[in-house]
Amino acid sequence: MIKNERKKNSKFLLAFILLLALSGTALFAANPIVSGVYTADPNAFIGGDGKLYVICSHDIAGATGYDQLKDYILLSTDDMINWQNHGVVFNAKSVAPWANLAYAPGMIYRDGTYYLYFPNGASNIGVATSSSPTGPWRDPVGRAIIDRNTPGTNGCEWIFDPGAFLDDDGTGYVYYGGGGPGNARVIKLNSSLTGVSGSAATIDAPRYFEAPYVHKRNSTYYFTYSTDFSGSPAASIDYMTSSNPMTGFQHRGTVLNNPWSNLGNNNHQSIVEYGGRWFMFYHNRALSNSVYQRSVCVDELFYNSDGTMKRVNDTQAGITSPVNGETEAPTPTPTATPSPDPNANIVVRAMGTVGGELLEIHVNGTVVSTITLTTEMADYYASGSGQISIYFTNDDNVDSGMDVQLDRITYNGEIFEAEDQAVNTAVWQDSSCGGSNSEWMHCSGYIEFATGPVETQTPPTPTPTPVADAVLGYNPSSIKILPGTSFTVSVTLSTESSTIAAYGIDIIYDSNYLSVDTSTQKDGVIAGADGYLAAANPNETGKISVTGFDVNGVVPGDYDDFLKVFLKSGSREGTCSLDIAVNNLTTNSTAEVSGVSSPCNVEVTNDIGGCALTGDGNGDGVVNIVDALLAAQVYVGIGGTAVDTECLDANCDGTVNIVDALLIAQYYVGSIDNLC
Repeated sequence: MIKNERKKNSKFLLAFILLLALSGTALFAANPIVSGVYTADPNAFIGGDGKLYVICSHDIAGATGYDQLKDYILLSTDDMINWQNHGVVFNAKSVAPWANLAYAPGMIYRDGTYYLYFPNGASNIGVATSSSPTGPWRDPVGRAIIDRNTPGTNGCEWIFDPGAFLDDDGTGYVYYGGGGPGNARVIKLNSSLTGVSGSAATIDAPRYFEAPYVHKRNSTYYFTYSTDFSGSPAASIDYMTSSNPMTGFQHRGTVLNNPWSNLGNNNHQSIVEYGGRWFMFYHNRALSNSVYQRSVCVDELFYNSDGTMKRVNDTQAGITSPVNGETEAPTPTPTATPSPDPNANIVVRAMGTVGGELLEIHVNGTVVSTITLTTEMADYYASGSGQISIYFTNDDNVDSGMDVQLDRITYNGEIFEAEDQAVNTAVWQDSSCGGSNSEWMHCSGYIEFATGPVETQTPPTPTPTPVADAVLGYNPSSIKILPGTSFTVSVTLSTESSTIAAYGIDIIYDSNYLSVDTSTQKDGVIAGADGYLAAANPNETGKISVTGFDVNGVVPGDYDDFLKVFLKSGSREGTCSLDIAVNNLTTNSTAEVSGVSSPCNVEVTNDIGGCALTGDGNGDGVVNIVDALLAAQVYVGIGGTAVDTECLDANCDGTVNIVDALLIAQYYVGSIDNLC
């Protein structure tokens, strides 16, 4: 009876470990939007059922090139928060026998039919049709519709990346080409959308590399593309505008820098309006730290009043407020005023994260309105003439580190953006409160909009919240590794504050034993719990300098990673240490961050007790879900004789139990960086 119950428990444990490893959404932030499979080159579009779909390239785990891109993954959502993975919905070879590869796709929907444009490597582009975005698909032409013989395509180096666009009148276009400046092309599709019409035109895009895509807003066509690597920023998403879908494009600037955790490598974007809001999809390497295993992300995109695009703030959080899926967003109901005040000449657009945050509208030093924010973006109304200041009070400043979003004010019909430092003052001079490219306010303070005479009243100084001194440390606090082994060490922080601003930290390592590993992460460091890569560079042997970033979202009293240092051991055996030198680390309160605890001891040795790789229970040289299952089996007493139980001791406490199985599963899916 006991034996049978044990077998029953083992089934539950194995199922639990397997679910844990495969359910990436439980282990990762909202960006990337899907885990457990690698996706890239996102092409977003609205389907006939009103849902938003994203057709993606499918990167194969372990691939060392793009020669295995042969099928597509489809994702969908109706609220931008919850995503459904439809799996592989298209395979090039099975639909079009003349094609061998399926590079970055493009898809549009018209009158009950979905049109999928797929590049056969960089040689040509075909089309497939279906009545459903999930297929089945058919090749209505039986050959490529764009190749090197297509008029206007001569000289195009790479014939790929078909950015399909359907205009308001039903006319279709395909933007394609890559390989450097002069390779961007656009050609009109025929009336059936299964062939081309006329000759392709060249778009003269500065530093053009690949990933052409067009969307339309009002009467303006926005041509976005990935830049090359000849300058800075490299592989950014730049954009041009025109009143014609084929000609007259003028360069406007960069809309997305090379995103976080992308290793400085290629990018590919699409832009779509859904529920009255605009979104940019792109990919990075956050889940894999590998060039050829990419992951799709999405962040919200905003426009200035003149139609130019604001720089997208690429985040780990992604989209945090749902959309309703309608073509037009409903007009929010203001909290301060039930309906728009016909006499109001001041409109403040803002929201809170958890509710309860306060805004005060000051005109010439007098409070004219006090507002309790909701968790939805809304407009708040007031009247007055003169200098306008917006004071904001966060509820407790610890829930997420980003409580109030002050989008903009409209004063006498003129729009003033909150993040525009050219017209605003005060909060931007305190880096622990706000950032130059963000509308989120991390503390209590105010913004003074340059709309009239300077306010004579001295703005009150927000009372700082007392916090305990922060303590820095390492995770793990010690590590034993083989010579020539890459490893990651996390620098951790414990504090009572929700926001720490850092301006100078040096990571000191012994260059006799260790070197910076830049093969898995650009510059060898990820800085900031908010996911942004800081200016972290190995500027001299034995030291990495990290400057200018915020640590957000630290749970009071708990440790939280805010630096990840990627290192590699040399051939020399011995013991060394990692140390932190703090040049300037401050909080948004009166307390200083101080104290560096537990410098990391690193032992490089060929004698590691018979376990070549912690977590590798079957000795195949990798740590994966099989090892997590082995640890669970050992725990319930059904492990085989070939299992290396010493290696399954993931926390090095001398025993193998369910904790070790969970740790190995978490390590496998990437939610932790080290074992032991």
